[in-house]
Amino acid sequence: MKINTENRERLAIIEKNIKSSSTWLRILFMSLYIGLWGISRVVIFIIMIAQTFFVLFTGKRQPRLLNFSYSLAAYSYQIICYLTYISEVQPFPFSEWPLEEDREVE
Repeated sequence: MKINTENRERLAIIEKNIKSSSTWLRILFMSLYIGLWGISRVVIFIIMIAQTFFVLFTGKRQPRLLNFSYSLAAYSYQIICYLTYISEVQPFPFSEWPLEEDREVE
Protein backbone atom coordinates (compact mmCIF):
# COMPACT_ATOMS: atom_id res chain seq x y z
CA MET A 1 0.00 0.00 0.00
CA LYS A 2 1.37 3.38 -1.00
CA ILE A 3 1.41 6.26 1.41
CA ASN A 4 0.96 9.57 -0.35
CA THR A 5 3.02 12.64 0.46
CA GLU A 6 0.29 14.29 2.56
CA ASN A 7 -0.04 11.22 4.78
CA ARG A 8 3.75 11.01 5.15
CA GLU A 9 3.82 14.62 6.33
CA ARG A 10 1.07 13.93 8.86
CA LEU A 11 2.89 10.86 10.13
CA ALA A 12 6.12 12.85 10.41
CA ILE A 13 4.33 15.51 12.48
CA ILE A 14 2.78 12.87 14.75
CA GLU A 15 6.15 11.15 15.18
CA LYS A 16 7.81 14.48 16.00
CA ASN A 17 5.13 15.23 18.62
CA ILE A 18 5.43 11.78 20.18
CA LYS A 19 9.21 12.10 20.43
CA SER A 20 9.09 15.63 21.83
CA SER A 21 10.55 15.78 25.32
CA SER A 22 8.50 18.90 26.14
CA THR A 23 5.29 16.96 25.49
CA TRP A 24 6.33 14.16 27.83
CA LEU A 25 7.49 16.65 30.46
CA ARG A 26 4.10 18.36 30.32
CA ILE A 27 2.38 14.99 30.73
CA LEU A 28 4.53 14.38 33.82
CA PHE A 29 3.58 17.78 35.27
CA MET A 30 -0.07 17.16 34.42
CA SER A 31 0.08 13.96 36.47
CA LEU A 32 1.43 15.98 39.41
CA TYR A 33 -1.32 18.58 39.05
CA ILE A 34 -4.05 15.96 38.86
CA GLY A 35 -2.87 14.77 42.30
CA LEU A 36 -2.74 18.32 43.68
CA TRP A 37 -6.20 19.01 42.28
CA GLY A 38 -7.51 15.91 44.06
CA ILE A 39 -6.00 17.12 47.34
CA SER A 40 -7.52 20.58 46.84
CA ARG A 41 -10.96 18.99 46.39
CA VAL A 42 -10.60 17.23 49.76
CA VAL A 43 -9.53 20.50 51.41
CA ILE A 44 -12.50 22.29 49.82
CA PHE A 45 -14.82 19.63 51.27
CA ILE A 46 -13.29 20.14 54.74
CA ILE A 47 -13.68 23.92 54.44
CA MET A 48 -17.29 23.47 53.37
CA ILE A 49 -18.03 21.43 56.50
CA ALA A 50 -16.14 23.87 58.74
CA GLN A 51 -17.98 26.89 57.31
CA THR A 52 -21.29 25.09 57.77
CA PHE A 53 -20.51 24.57 61.46
CA PHE A 54 -19.45 28.22 61.83
CA VAL A 55 -22.75 29.34 60.32
CA LEU A 56 -24.75 26.91 62.46
CA PHE A 57 -23.11 27.92 65.75
CA THR A 58 -22.33 31.61 65.22
CA GLY A 59 -24.65 32.66 62.41
CA LYS A 60 -21.63 34.08 60.53
CA ARG A 61 -19.08 32.84 58.05
CA GLN A 62 -15.44 32.66 59.15
CA PRO A 63 -13.56 35.44 57.26
CA ARG A 64 -10.17 33.70 57.16
CA LEU A 65 -11.73 30.58 55.71
CA LEU A 66 -13.52 32.72 53.12
CA ASN A 67 -10.23 34.28 52.03
CA PHE A 68 -8.45 30.93 51.90
CA SER A 69 -11.42 29.42 50.06
CA TYR A 70 -11.13 32.14 47.44
CA SER A 71 -7.42 31.50 46.87
CA LEU A 72 -7.94 27.72 46.82
CA ALA A 73 -10.73 28.10 44.25
CA ALA A 74 -8.45 30.32 42.13
CA TYR A 75 -5.69 27.69 42.44
CA SER A 76 -8.08 24.92 41.37
CA TYR A 77 -9.07 27.04 38.39
CA GLN A 78 -5.40 27.53 37.45
CA ILE A 79 -4.84 23.77 37.61
CA ILE A 80 -7.86 23.08 35.41
CA CYS A 81 -6.67 25.68 32.88
CA TYR A 82 -3.24 24.03 32.78
CA LEU A 83 -4.67 20.51 32.49
CA THR A 84 -6.97 21.48 29.63
CA TYR A 85 -4.25 23.41 27.74
CA ILE A 86 -6.02 26.75 28.20
CA SER A 87 -2.86 28.01 29.91
CA GLU A 88 0.81 27.18 29.54
CA VAL A 89 1.59 28.71 32.96
CA GLN A 90 2.21 26.08 35.60
CA PRO A 91 0.34 26.76 38.85
CA PHE A 92 1.88 26.67 42.33
CA PRO A 93 4.51 25.37 43.26
CA PHE A 94 6.08 26.57 39.99
CA SER A 95 4.42 29.98 40.20
CA GLU A 96 2.99 32.15 42.95
CA TRP A 97 0.04 31.00 45.07
CA PRO A 98 -3.10 32.99 44.16
CA LEU A 99 -3.50 35.93 46.49
CA GLU A 100 -6.22 35.89 49.08
CA GLU A 101 -8.74 38.62 48.59
CA ASP A 102 -10.23 40.32 51.57
CA ARG A 103 -13.93 40.11 51.08
CA GLU A 104 -16.58 41.85 53.06
CA VAL A 105 -18.49 39.33 55.14
CA GLU A 106 -22.23 39.90 55.03
